[in-house]
Amino acid sequence: MKKILMIACCLVVSISSAQQDIYQKVSAFLKQNDPTLITQSKLMVINFVSPDLKEDKNDHSTLDKTAKVYGNAKLKGGKKGVICIAVVEDAQAEIALNKQGYKNLLVINRSQIDNVDTKGIDNITFNSNGEVVFKNLEQGKIYDAINQLITR
Repeated sequence: MKKILMIACCLVVSISSAQQDIYQKVSAFLKQNDPTLITQSKLMVINFVSPDLKEDKNDHSTLDKTAKVYGNAKLKGGKKGVICIAVVEDAQAEIALNKQGYKNLLVINRSQIDNVDTKGIDNITFNSNGEVVFKNLEQGKIYDAINQLITR
């Protein structure tokens, strides 16, 4: 019984540290490449894009809309709004996504945040402390989920 409990604890710790690693590496990359971008006190929505960009087109539109509408809103876990990020697999996908004209969606090439374990994660939302708020929301549901975090 003790072995099972110990294994379960180790598994939970390793999963949470992997998610924390995503937040830390993406935050560090954003700070390094755009020092004018304010990430403090903001929610961070990260979407891992499939190799076929057409499958995720609705997600990209939803993320862009979310960043536009809630970019500076007072939200639970992000008093100064939200940042939406799409992580793509290669440079061609990065160029293609940037050409689609999403003005509020930040695009990062996966190689720029190397050694991040994203197995089983399609999208993930962190609060300003780096804690997971949402994980693996259905396609197009990010906007509605962020809407529920509005504080008045």
